[in-house]
Amino acid sequence: MQGVGPRGLGVTLAVLCVVSFLNLGLVVYYGGHNGQEVGCEKGVLKARTAEFVRPSDVERAPLPCLPIYTQGPGAQCMETDQPFWWSKRAKAHASKRYLCVNMTRCAVAPLKLFVYPGEPPLRNPERHEFHIMYNAFRNQTDRITYNPEEACWFFANVDTSCQQGDCHPGTENALRALPHWDTGLNHLYWDIFDGHEPAWNHANASRWKTATDIRTFAMGFDVSFPLHPPSKIDTTPTSKNGPTKGRSRSFEARAPDREVRLRTPRERAFFASFKGQRFRDISDHGRRGDLLPLHNESKGVIIATYCSRNGYKRPDTSPFGSCKEEGKRAARWDYDTLLHESVFGLIPEGAGRHSYRLIEVMRAGGIPVFITNYYVPPFSSLLDWSKFSVTVSKDSVTRVIDVLEALSEEEIARLHARVVYVWENYFAESVEDWVRTGLREAE
Repeated sequence: MQGVGPRGLGVTLAVLCVVSFLNLGLVVYYGGHNGQEVGCEKGVLKARTAEFVRPSDVERAPLPCLPIYTQGPGAQCMETDQPFWWSKRAKAHASKRYLCVNMTRCAVAPLKLFVYPGEPPLRNPERHEFHIMYNAFRNQTDRITYNPEEACWFFANVDTSCQQGDCHPGTENALRALPHWDTGLNHLYWDIFDGHEPAWNHANASRWKTATDIRTFAMGFDVSFPLHPPSKIDTTPTSKNGPTKGRSRSFEARAPDREVRLRTPRERAFFASFKGQRFRDISDHGRRGDLLPLHNESKGVIIATYCSRNGYKRPDTSPFGSCKEEGKRAARWDYDTLLHESVFGLIPEGAGRHSYRLIEVMRAGGIPVFITNYYVPPFSSLLDWSKFSVTVSKDSVTRVIDVLEALSEEEIARLHARVVYVWENYFAESVEDWVRTGLREAE
């Protein structure tokens, strides 16, 4: 844990209404020195949690986002220079994105939410993410209104979830048919699509997206939302290619006790870890394969990978001779044990910019270490992730352990304290809490 903090590696990120990351290079963010989250008791450095962390320690200053023109009665809009990749609106608006809100609906706090009645049919009976989100919005009892004329925000009963780009061709028509759609003004929709944007026109609707890319994200308008780990119980312990990733029980069933989350960095067995799929080189945009040389048990760094079981992403070769041998090696480390016992949880990108691992790491009290160039972490218009996480660009993935070892013990304790505070006050255990945080950000 000892180390010298290289201040030169820290980069201050000035976030404006519209942010563009074209090339991060080596980017490292970690918490500052203000506050009193760290204290000594009987000579042992301990990370204290909620009683010493304040909202100002983890939130960012309000964004200076102001509408620049009006369009129609009560509609206020802003213009961005962000291109609409894979979007039909790109043809209509060239490289500009125009985002509008009818502010006359949002004059009285708390802002009211109208959820269109009638649960939508599941697009995929084996996937329940959209129904989880729909019910989470419907359970916002302090904001719900059954009178659409009182609503600032609307949430559609149209299943907008997509898996691997499999968007239903009728999605756009279903949204347009909503009685209050009005080009998407004041509407929210949830997007689990791995790509940058869906293949259908969402007009002025605010995207609550999980695989958020800074190049197509409207800070202060869109909401980056956490990716909820699968709720479906996987009862398959092994596959023909070796053991599964270790999620043999559902996310809810694997919730650790709070004592696990409060466990200080000094009390954890591993310094940093990652266990997960490794894709074919050409599609391994998350650079997971590049983590393998970092495995060092003497330093408490555990990197355990196995070949993807997805046919078109399956690696052709394995550095361990075969995918079966690679899977056997990974089976030496239990997935949940690594989560609960690691100071840092490495989070390379998955099939999209997002990863289930972020929520799993934070819930266990681990400090998130993003390996990404363009990902926007959840609720970034509200939370300042530089204060409780570390980010390293994909081009610098081989240096990530050096970066972490350079942090002082005090800095690591501060990061951990803030992670615990953020989880318990902005995330917690229910998707309803996530939606509540998102609505706060949307205000």
